[in-house]
Amino acid sequence: MQISQLNPAQVNQFGSVHAIHHDLTESKQLVLLSGIVSVDLQSPGWANESTATGWFKEKLSLEIGLPAGLLKAGQHFKMV
Repeated sequence: MQISQLNPAQVNQFGSVHAIHHDLTESKQLVLLSGIVSVDLQSPGWANESTATGWFKEKLSLEIGLPAGLLKAGQHFKMV
């Protein structure tokens, strides 16, 4: 499942989004992203009461819009 803040149809799933950044060196910055992302997830077995219960696993990918001007031309963003 992928949810993108850059997709106009999904932007309403991102609430209370905040970003703070601070330059540490010429090549490194500290970035704090916080907020709430609403994910509507339904396990295939939820609609069928006779299906065995258990954990439902799916990969989640978030595309987040960074503050304008955070990255200079040629820079990359790596989340740790």
